[in-house]
Order: sequence, then C-alpha cells, then structure tokens
Amino acid sequence: MHTTLAVLVGVWATALEPHRRGSPLSPLRQSQSTAAPRVAMVAMRDKGDEPRRTPGGSEQSPGVMRAATAAADEARLVAASRRAATGASLASFLQGYHTGVIGGALLYLSPEFGLAAQPKLMGMIVTGTTMGSVAGTASAARLADGIGRRGTLLLASLISLVGGLLLSTATDPRRLALARGVAGVAIGISSSVVPVYIAETAPADRRGALAAIPQTLVSLGIFSSYLVSLIIAAFFPSLGWRAMFAASLVPASAHAAWVALLLPESPRWLLGRGKIAEADSSLRRLRGCTSPSTSPAASAAA
Repeated sequence: MHTTLAVLVGVWATALEPHRRGSPLSPLRQSQSTAAPRVAMVAMRDKGDEPRRTPGGSEQSPGVMRAATAAADEARLVAASRRAATGASLASFLQGYHTGVIGGALLYLSPEFGLAAQPKLMGMIVTGTTMGSVAGTASAARLADGIGRRGTLLLASLISLVGGLLLSTATDPRRLALARGVAGVAIGISSSVVPVYIAETAPADRRGALAAIPQTLVSLGIFSSYLVSLIIAAFFPSLGWRAMFAASLVPASAHAAWVALLLPESPRWLLGRGKIAEADSSLRRLRGCTSPSTSPAASAAA
C-alpha cells in the first residue's frame, strides 16, 4: 500500500512539473506572440500605414492623418464657398430692402408731396424699382458675358449706390420715381447674375444649399427695411424718408467693397476666354486652398 501511494505521489509530481518550470510549448508561444506585432508592422509598412510620430510626440497612422487632412480641406472648401455665395448675394439683400422700404417712406412722402391727390405719380414711385429691374434684367446677360460675372456684380453695386444717393437727395416726386428706377436697374442685373455666379463657382454637391442664400437675404432685406422704418419713425421722426432711403447705402457699400476686394471671378467665364492661369487662381481661392488638386477645367465643369 505504501508502495502504491508513493507511485501515485510521483505521478502527480511529474504532472505538475511543466507548470512549475514552464511548458515546453511556452517558448514557441512566446515567439509567436512576439512575432505577431512584427508581422503586423511589416504589413502596415507595405501598405503605407506604418505609425508615424507627430510633432507632439504621439504616433498616428497615415490613414488617420489622411482623414484629418481631408476633413480640414472639406472645412476650408465649405467656408470659402459660403463666403463667395454670401458676398455675391448681398445684392439680393438690397433687392429686398428697396422692395420693403417704400412702405415706410410713403408715410412721409404722401403728406409732403400730396401724393394722395396724385395716384399715378404715387404708382410710379412705388413701382419704379420693378420697371427699372426690367431694363436691368434685359441687359444682364450681355453684361455678364462681356465684362464677366464679377464685373457685372460690381457694376450693379455701383448703380445701387447711385440710386441710393439719388433717392436720399430727391427734391420732387418725379426725381424720386427716376431714382427708384435707377435702383431697379441694379436689382434686375444682380437678380439675374447672382444665381449664375453661384452655380458656376459652387461645388457640385453644394449648389442647392448655396443657391438658397440669395432668397434668404431677400427676405432679410425686407425685414431690415421694416425695422429701419420703425426705428426712424419711433425715435428719429425728423429724419423722415430720406434717412430710410439713405440707409441702403450701407449694404450697397459693403457689397461693392466685397466684390471689388474679396470676390474672385467665375472660373468658367475665365476658361471660356482662354485665361487658364487666372481660372486656376480663381478656382483655388473659391476652394480655399493654395495648391491645385484638380485641373480648373475639370472642377469648373463639375
């Protein structure tokens, strides 16, 4: 019996020996566990995804860095596209302002010039911008093709400045009607060219959203004209209708400065005239980058 017990104890001790000293397979397993990361690193290096150390000291794979670069490029593209569309659409704000401001101005114009007894003259003053916009719209296409989209927008802003000056300094109803017609010419030109400019300069996947900016600014211009009329009538009644019309000079000046200093020409228009280098420069400004990633012809036609 003692002999049998000794044999069992010896077998049990033999079975536990690999666990105490390490299994014969453990070196192989350790070598496999050490080799796995090396194999993964070789595969990542072959694909160009080997981690790289950033200036901050952390490691990032090129895939992550490429994704971050793409996100930054997309943010610049969105910002540049919105700036261009908003700058061009300031003309639409003027359209809305001139449409709405006449409502408040008539409260002063009618008693001052006796317009209640001259309904035809009152009608000419009210509809002056509409009649002028007909002439502006008729000439917009020829102007946009001749002097460019940017040049036409700049011309419209200058005409709007002249109209605002004439409106605020008019001395009789007929001159008021004429000044309203001048402002209407600017409205007709800009309302025709702004959508064309946005369509030719916006990225293909954002044209719908950016094309809504002009209509938004028309509504904002109408609201602003009501607000200005209310403030003048409530707090500065002595300024009267002249101040209401003169207030249009502020957005008109802002639009002229934006177009002259910040707004690039349409790359499509430049390409149509063989100005490849200028089209490339304009396109890069519109995309918010300093180095071209695609040809201007391909991007402008997108």
